Amino acid sequence: MLILAALLIAVPVWGLEHDRVSLEVTPSATGQQLIRTSLPIPRGFLREGQTLVADDGQRKLQTAVRPLSWYAAEPGSPQMPRRAIITFPYVFKSLAPVQFRLGRAVVKQTKIQFGVQVTLKGEVFNVSYTDGPEIKLRIIAPIRTSTENASREIVESNAFYRWERFRFPDPQWPRVIEVRSDALGGVVAIAHLQRNLRDNGRAPDFGWEAETFDDGHAALAYDTNLASAKSQEPKLASDYVLGSKSITHAYTNGAASTLFLPGRSTAFITPPRL
Repeated sequence: MLILAALLIAVPVWGLEHDRVSLEVTPSATGQQLIRTSLPIPRGFLREGQTLVADDGQRKLQTAVRPLSWYAAEPGSPQMPRRAIITFPYVFKSLAPVQFRLGRAVVKQTKIQFGVQVTLKGEVFNVSYTDGPEIKLRIIAPIRTSTENASREIVESNAFYRWERFRFPDPQWPRVIEVRSDALGGVVAIAHLQRNLRDNGRAPDFGWEAETFDDGHAALAYDTNLASAKSQEPKLASDYVLGSKSITHAYTNGAASTLFLPGRSTAFITPPRL
């Protein structure tokens, strides 16, 4: 898994009171963060085609709603979400918890320009920031023997969040790559690799190759305090400036590594999924 984003840890606490849904979020950092969590919805509180507005007591913010499940309904009756994911950006002035009251509203067209675009060319993902670097991502995995192009599935797409799934068919090593990007410039790329071979139980090399074209040097760090990585001043057990030499990071102990790229991006690299 490769994550190009600032770290945000939010702990939602939900409550239901007949005609209202409340949400409490505790941020791990100040400034603009993306709130994304799932909530149970009371029966009749929200109908298909409606959205939720988050009210912090000073202003109301439209959220993006993705229903996950529905209440049972009679044929011809309107569908009502039973549980949904809500997503919206919010500027935290402090680390104090913020209480939101959620109310239903008519969906209004919200045009937000994403600060990052992710495109696929062949088997290479191009991550392009409007005010930052361009990064090419290549999966490290056995070469496919299939020449069939990847199929693209849109799992979720709204004004604040985009989730795409790419399926690369192959008779021996099929793979699925999920790319999730948001309006604040965060990108998550996850690769799933399947082995369809008899006998020979080897595990191949599997991971990501990230290439950037900005001036400066990238740095690889282990045992990083992720909360401080956002400030670019992490406390590291060891770190390496990347140049022409190859550096190998083994995942035998389950430890994650952090790749600091030139420019605005930080990549948190966790053990891959095989």
